[in-house]
Amino acid sequence: MIVPSLHLMIDIETLGTAPDAAILSVGACYFVPFAVADESIIGSAYYAAVAPASAIAEGSIDSDTLRWWLTQPEEQRAEAFGGTTPLRLALAGLVDFVRRCAPDWVWANAPQFDLVILESAMRRLAIEVPWSYRAPRCVRTLKALAGDLVAPLPRTTPAHDALADARHQAMEVAILLRALHARTGGVS
Repeated sequence: MIVPSLHLMIDIETLGTAPDAAILSVGACYFVPFAVADESIIGSAYYAAVAPASAIAEGSIDSDTLRWWLTQPEEQRAEAFGGTTPLRLALAGLVDFVRRCAPDWVWANAPQFDLVILESAMRRLAIEVPWSYRAPRCVRTLKALAGDLVAPLPRTTPAHDALADARHQAMEVAILLRALHARTGGVS
């Protein structure tokens, strides 16, 4: 039997790929992959759209990433560059959100990207990182290990929306963890 544990999925949109990249938005949601009767639950969520001027003042811009954003549909660009929240407040809100529920695991599509950039920004702004160095987990690694057990989860929302991406990735992780659990005969 699996004891339900609380997981957190985080996704960000940025203006670069370096650890000091300017952060445009942060999305996060809690989920429990094995909540009841082998079903998952996606719980409360956090979203902050950062004011571009604040993002740029606190982070770097990569010209290739900026060019890439210019190729995205107008609706996605408007969402990505339409934020009004100062970065410090966006990160403080995320920290409060994380601390309220104290997740067992913190997931990102690639922690080496999302979490590294977030942690770098938090350190630059003297904000304490709210998760343990032992908590990060990688969606891409899980997909590589278990992706052949289930069909890919169809996308129903636009990509590059931090909260929609976090929710989609949380569902992917829940499905993959349940498939691995079933494959091993329920051995935890």
